[in-house]
Amino acid sequence: MDQVPETPIRHDLQPLANNDKPRSCFRDPVPELDVAAERLSAAADALLAGDESGAATLLRQAHVPALYDFVQSVAGQGWREHVHFREATGIPGIIEKPARVPLRMPQGGAALAVYERDGYRCRYCGIRIVIPGAFSVLRRRLPNVLTWGTRDTEMNTAMYALKGVLDHVLPHARGGTSDAGNLVTSCQTCNYGKGDFHLAEVGLDDPRTRPPQRDGWDGLRRLLSAARPASRGPAHPRRGASLVQNGPAKPPSNPAADWFAALNAEDSARLRELLADLAELGVTWSATETLVVTLRHGGATLDLLGVNRDLTVEVPWMVHDHKAELRLFAAALAAGIPGTEVYETRRWWRVRMSGRRLALADLLGARPSVHEAFCAMRHALGA
Repeated sequence: MDQVPETPIRHDLQPLANNDKPRSCFRDPVPELDVAAERLSAAADALLAGDESGAATLLRQAHVPALYDFVQSVAGQGWREHVHFREATGIPGIIEKPARVPLRMPQGGAALAVYERDGYRCRYCGIRIVIPGAFSVLRRRLPNVLTWGTRDTEMNTAMYALKGVLDHVLPHARGGTSDAGNLVTSCQTCNYGKGDFHLAEVGLDDPRTRPPQRDGWDGLRRLLSAARPASRGPAHPRRGASLVQNGPAKPPSNPAADWFAALNAEDSARLRELLADLAELGVTWSATETLVVTLRHGGATLDLLGVNRDLTVEVPWMVHDHKAELRLFAAALAAGIPGTEVYETRRWWRVRMSGRRLALADLLGARPSVHEAFCAMRHALGA
């Protein structure tokens, strides 16, 4: 494993100056967030009135390109401009998954109660959010308009920026509970920026010290009454969700076979050989809309590769609390594939070709390097 090269990329964190005071959020909201919220609200009203055509038009108008850049300034490659760090002592560290509170998130009425308590607004930056259930109704009724693809750029920007999430003030990964007292409503931008860091580390004040804003905004909760199970459209699985549908009337399906059937015979055979080669390292895979390659070791589960239907490759797919270890994987992979670059994001290290994503052909042409990268990852995990 000593052959894994060091990458020249800096990964140290720029601390806040000692005289910098904690702030409420990472950056001030932009006016386009209000524009998108108003258009989503009008779309909800149109849908409730039975005007699907009008609702579709308003949803398209809610797709404001500037919102993508806003989220990416905190969650993407530009995060250093807005997410700063300071040394903090006496705070809980990351704990192993088996020792964490089992319930990761409240469901149903318990989650809605937190959103309602907080006025359906982000407790950090104060923007209006839309509850996940309302977005589900919009996507089900107008699936071709409110898009949610495997890539950030394929998403309706209003959904990308305004979809609400419950944030653990003391992160779950650091022992935080999932009771209402430790949860606040958050927008995607603030939740992504905070991640698993303690408030003191990212220089944020405690949002619970400020009263929630309530002005009649309902997070489009009123749309939940428009859910009509009998007229549901096609399913829209989450990342990694199975395409297999339950029910005796549906024929059995094999998502993995369907995924491989989309490849030509040569690529299908070469990919299966690569996956079989990696199996000895404890690597598994699953295929739905995306083929996800997973390394499990001890209590760690890391989705290191995701191969999309268009045969582009995402590195990583999902890593959670193992960013430091991922650096070795990324460096080893990039070292064996000419033209690749490694760059750091808020949560992990990514690998891409210059100006584009990796392609499946890039991986298949560098099979020994892919194997070496997984070995490096196991080594980093203490195997």
